[in-house]
Amino acid sequence: MSFDWDSYLSQSGSVMVPEQMLEHYIASIQSRLEVGRLCEVMVETDDASTTSDQYWLAVVRLVCGPLVQLSYIAPDTPRHLQTGHTLWVDTKTRGVYRYGYCSQGGLVLTPPTSLYTGPVTSWYDWVDTHSLATVWQPLDTDFPPGGGLCPVDSLRLGLKFELRSELEPDQFWGVTVTDNCGGLLGLSYDSPELKPSTDMYCYYQDKRLYPCGTVLKNIQFGFSVPVTLKEKGGGLGYPEQVWKVVQQSFGEIREEQQAPIWCFDKEKLEPVEHAFEERMLLTVIDPNKQDRFRVAIVDNVMNELNFIISLLEEPEVKILCQGKSENLVPISWAIENKFLEKASLQNMSCSPLSKIAGKNLFLAMNKSCPNFEVGQKFEFCQSFADQQFCIGSVLDINGHILTIEIFTEAGNLTILTSMRSFHLFPAGWCQANGLQLSVGTVSSLEAEEVKDALIMETDGNTITEILVAEDDLKLEVGDKVPSFVRPIPPTVPTTTPHSSWCPPIYFNHLCYSASFLSKHRLESLPRFIGAGPVRLVMREVLSRLIGSSFKSGAVLKKLEVGEDRGRRPDFWLENMKGKSRVLLLQADVEIPSKTSQVAAFCREVCQKLSCCPYLFGPQLVGEECPSACNSRPKSHFQIEG
Repeated sequence: MSFDWDSYLSQSGSVMVPEQMLEHYIASIQSRLEVGRLCEVMVETDDASTTSDQYWLAVVRLVCGPLVQLSYIAPDTPRHLQTGHTLWVDTKTRGVYRYGYCSQGGLVLTPPTSLYTGPVTSWYDWVDTHSLATVWQPLDTDFPPGGGLCPVDSLRLGLKFELRSELEPDQFWGVTVTDNCGGLLGLSYDSPELKPSTDMYCYYQDKRLYPCGTVLKNIQFGFSVPVTLKEKGGGLGYPEQVWKVVQQSFGEIREEQQAPIWCFDKEKLEPVEHAFEERMLLTVIDPNKQDRFRVAIVDNVMNELNFIISLLEEPEVKILCQGKSENLVPISWAIENKFLEKASLQNMSCSPLSKIAGKNLFLAMNKSCPNFEVGQKFEFCQSFADQQFCIGSVLDINGHILTIEIFTEAGNLTILTSMRSFHLFPAGWCQANGLQLSVGTVSSLEAEEVKDALIMETDGNTITEILVAEDDLKLEVGDKVPSFVRPIPPTVPTTTPHSSWCPPIYFNHLCYSASFLSKHRLESLPRFIGAGPVRLVMREVLSRLIGSSFKSGAVLKKLEVGEDRGRRPDFWLENMKGKSRVLLLQADVEIPSKTSQVAAFCREVCQKLSCCPYLFGPQLVGEECPSACNSRPKSHFQIEG
């Protein structure tokens, strides 16, 4: 069942990302046949069942996908196009050819009888006499029937690429196109097997795909059999000599079997050199979860175009990069935009010879950025390999980095991506290309609209993960029939003694906090969290408090349910975790389940942490705290409850 984008956008009051913002998508559908070009086209015959060997000159008037409107050149008015001489050509069944095609192919160039019945002449000389090549620029490319006018339509099955290794930029192997869904290519590793099978999927502009002949033209490059190919099916078991024969065939591929050179990005064919050096420190989007920036170090400068980085805290995770890699940013930029905390860097060990990579080295940051806006919706590919597509929404914009929320089958995720990522697609792209768009659970989609009614915003801070958790939200919203008609916003549950709906919990950072809670981190927290289910809100509140401490282990120890007493009735037991590079910090902590328990629980936690009883809770406190915490001895808070 297809997703009704129009209904969803209108009912939710959302807007989609304009197509022109997605440069890779526009490039994929950009026609190579330009309006105003002088070309040659086969003349139609009266009998549709027969083909003509007669061609004539025409000018391209309009291009609409595979359909092209042409206008024949009339011999009596060669410099003026007549409206009565237009025709439509479906390039899937009929070709449009360059000027000079008939001359080189020994074909007949002569006007149709409806335009001219005079004596035979040399029509190429006639074109020169009337200087028509200066009036309309001659077409210099042939577009045979079914060949396609844009990359998406031109990359047919059977075409071949050379695929670069993931971590070795000088090693390649041949691949063949087995599938093409809007530029998302299924590829088969070339092997002795007679029947190709789809081994991987990637977008046609993937940085690993190169034109055939790349290795032959560069003596530093070579072919090596991919490990995944040798291990395929438990190992194909072919001797080395057989693989050499396959490798030799890469230099014998006919031109019509090669992926056309024009479908490759100019930056790939003419790469820019980088200036990174070994042991330079930088930050990279987490290659596994994509939810944060990680500090990394340049391990190896392979050449002037490529270098390998590894995560500082996980050296085994390595990434091949270039000067224009979109996932890299300077450490200073990550700190300035609150993706990294400066204090966290002090605990990371690195070589004394390490140095911070300068901002001028990150070439992707010098490109102009499309004008994305917060709240815009799009389609996002979680995994090309599994063809997993879902709905996404822009949450925040920092330079060329987008913070986005994606609605997946497993729940909603907040991740980071470049606004030039190949994983972003316009609304309706999946349906147009016959791919399945996952919209998450019904509850997730309804939660997107429920949030508008239930979550207040302050300074752009919201807790989107609270109300869109699939399993817990079903307890509040309930199972509904899938619908994209905007539901009536539910009334916020009243706070009866048995209610499980939590009011907003405020962080009053001006109040006194214990010595092991970071004042700066408390100030950076959202003004409040909620409203929402008690369990979810309070769990998030405690998680934020633990994350705001200098010693999360000490906070966990104070909140932990000891062995001397068990969990109280009507309380949840949650396993909370702290942050440490070397220790596993976790503890079982009580969480209330009813509205009536919230206020007392907040004061109880404040007492355990030896801080002001109004540091957080359902009451918003300004500069004057009811407890006068900033003018009283701090020892008072150790016994106040």
